[in-house]
Amino acid sequence: LDSLSTESVRGYLDRTIEQIARVEYILRSLKSFNLYETQELQNVPVRDFFESFLPLVWDDFSKRGTAIETALDDGAGWAYTDPRALQQVLLNIITNAADAVVGRAGPKVTLSVRQSDGMVRIRVQDNGCGIPEEKLNDVFKPFFTTKQHGTGLGLVIVKKMLARMQGTIEIASRKDEGTTVEIAIPSGAPAPG
Repeated sequence: LDSLSTESVRGYLDRTIEQIARVEYILRSLKSFNLYETQELQNVPVRDFFESFLPLVWDDFSKRGTAIETALDDGAGWAYTDPRALQQVLLNIITNAADAVVGRAGPKVTLSVRQSDGMVRIRVQDNGCGIPEEKLNDVFKPFFTTKQHGTGLGLVIVKKMLARMQGTIEIASRKDEGTTVEIAIPSGAPAPG
């Protein structure tokens, strides 16, 4: 260290701190990977869930200058899910969508919810940069990412949590046109009485 200039030492320390923060982020992601090992599945009113969930993202979208549109079908009454895990799933998907529209003209994310075939179907659609077709098959592989600062664990965690809820996820995307993510979770029913 004595042979280096103060400027060089400061540069190395800054890079070290950045890499430590990245390792910390990866460790937090791995912790999340195991966080929802045991889920508490319950009947959840869909409209109530989204009335609680949407305020979590509106401020962030507003600050980014990104429009968020919602369409909740009244027919999507109940879901059988773990609301904490579902919230985590949706935050991940919506954050990905918000990141994808950065720098685009008229950035917009649309969230729609409907019920069909015994499933509640939640669709998140963006007009972002999209995912190249050759990379679309890799999005659920651990540590694969198209983001500069991503860990490649977000969608892996999402898929794992959905599987534990008997749910599924499908992603369709076209480069420079946007991405559509559709998750499906089992429908529920109100408690008798």
